[in-house]
Amino acid sequence: MVAPSAGHGEKTMPGLCMCYNEQHVMDVEIELTGVARAIARSRRVPLQLKDGATYRDVVRGLSERVPELIGVVIQPSGDELLNANVLGSSEEELVFPDQMDDLVKNNRLILLSIIVGG
Repeated sequence: MVAPSAGHGEKTMPGLCMCYNEQHVMDVEIELTGVARAIARSRRVPLQLKDGATYRDVVRGLSERVPELIGVVIQPSGDELLNANVLGSSEEELVFPDQMDDLVKNNRLILLSIIVGG
């Protein structure tokens, strides 16, 4: 779930690439590619998520920030990606559908939208 805007004073937790502040909110930035970038008219979407957020929370936050992605990149439920779309981290790891309830491990993610035509 997207957290409300919080105060300053970010710090990095040891061993994790996360930015937290005093209110236990983490800043996550999603880089958009392909059709998602075209629809959002933006290269990046910043989110503030509550501590302990999952990848499902990331997708839910993205659907709240850019609702035009629902039905094109994001499932109508607003918390899962449609087929041919995947989240990845800056560490070159992909997040597969069965990992959507895993805790977010990196504060920089990329949304890969793969549209194929014939």
